[in-house]
Amino acid sequence: MKLEGFVDVSAMLQSGVYALVRHGEVVYVGQSRVMLARVCNHRTAWGRRKLTGKARGIVFDSIWVMPVHVDRLDEVEYDMIQRYRPKLNKIWNGGPPPEIAALIGHLIPTLPAAPEPRIRRRI
Repeated sequence: MKLEGFVDVSAMLQSGVYALVRHGEVVYVGQSRVMLARVCNHRTAWGRRKLTGKARGIVFDSIWVMPVHVDRLDEVEYDMIQRYRPKLNKIWNGGPPPEIAALIGHLIPTLPAAPEPRIRRRI
């Protein structure tokens, strides 16, 4: 069913991996068992930043979501962090990457191209 003038955001009610994008660049990749609640937390923190002037939260202008089964959240998030190298993600120190060759295949969304490697700062 398609409702005229509406956008289907049902995927955000599931577990998955999300990317916060600002000016066409992926700035943060995260995971959640309920993506809608987690993304709302990011937006609320961003709103507090605007009110207080203090750097709280992540400033973003669009959200991309990928529904992922709870059992695969870590490996898919890791792959997306490696692919897009968002500046606000901490470096994974968990050893070698998990096997992700069969990663959702055609369901991976097209996000902006990963930026060139750069010196990473810890936040």
